[in-house]
Amino acid sequence: MKHKEIIIMSILLYLAVFTPLNTGLTDEEIRYFHPHHHQYRWLTWEIYSIVKSECYWQKVDYRIILALIDAESNGYKMATSKSGAVGLMQVMQFHYRSNRPERLYEPRRNVHIGCRIFKRYLRRARGNIVYALRNYERGPGGKGFNGRYIAKIVQNYYGRL
Repeated sequence: MKHKEIIIMSILLYLAVFTPLNTGLTDEEIRYFHPHHHQYRWLTWEIYSIVKSECYWQKVDYRIILALIDAESNGYKMATSKSGAVGLMQVMQFHYRSNRPERLYEPRRNVHIGCRIFKRYLRRARGNIVYALRNYERGPGGKGFNGRYIAKIVQNYYGRL
């Protein structure tokens, strides 16, 4: 009986250590990634892999999220706006209900919440990226339209397709 338990535990340990996580990254992307991407100079392997895996699981195009991060924080993890939005995707505190708001600066958590918010706005806009970006910037009931902000994101997104 002890022998079978040891074998099962060793197999489980082997699978836990040597089985790669499915992040949505291809072997070619992992092999040929250059930290100074031609479009986003701030893009590091850490941010790219976080964005790619979150977008893979939430079924959002990672290129629009990279363009959104570029416009919101220029890739600066500790960015804070005047209105109180924080992190890579400039997520507001009320989207993250926790007694530890400083955790919103963590890139994985920030990108996860930001992707979820953008996906919700994209669904409400029935796939219209411009309306989804307007809602992401101003909030769902926000008035006004910042053309430069949206044009920058759309140009980064559509210009590279």
